[in-house]
Amino acid sequence: VHIYGKGRLLATSDANDMVRVTGSDCQVRGITMQGPGTYRPDLGSAGEPPALLQFRGPDAVAEGCKFINPYGSGVFVRGAAGARILNNDFSSGYSGGVAQPFLFHVYLRVASDTLVQGNTVVGSIQGICGGGDGSGAITVTGKNGDVTSSLRNTIIQSNTCAGQLD
Repeated sequence: VHIYGKGRLLATSDANDMVRVTGSDCQVRGITMQGPGTYRPDLGSAGEPPALLQFRGPDAVAEGCKFINPYGSGVFVRGAAGARILNNDFSSGYSGGVAQPFLFHVYLRVASDTLVQGNTVVGSIQGICGGGDGSGAITVTGKNGDVTSSLRNTIIQSNTCAGQLD
């Protein structure tokens, strides 16, 4: 799947992923994806947030896109190797003072060989974060003791983040 252009995709609901791609070598470039302006207060750290763009296949690329008002996550990478999240703009009007609702701009869960570089991230709970199965170098353990996060060989560099709660 290759999606290129200067178009805008507008979500009318916060219940599901707007675009979910599962094949290999998926590329999304230059597109604006906008959420409905609502946030999901029911998402926990071990949950799988709905996303404006979700990658579930290897070698996925999101480059030069704009993600506005995600309702769970802007880009969610789940169980995918080799993802590249490059030079995107993420913005949200969220300016709350507590960690509810959960709002991520880039959420990596059970990901490996991933590069997150050159992105601008403004206004969220957690701008760039990770999660997975516990087999990687970065792990997150839930309150019940279950390991919920794993990232391996992941590079997060040269991103600009402002207005994050965490």
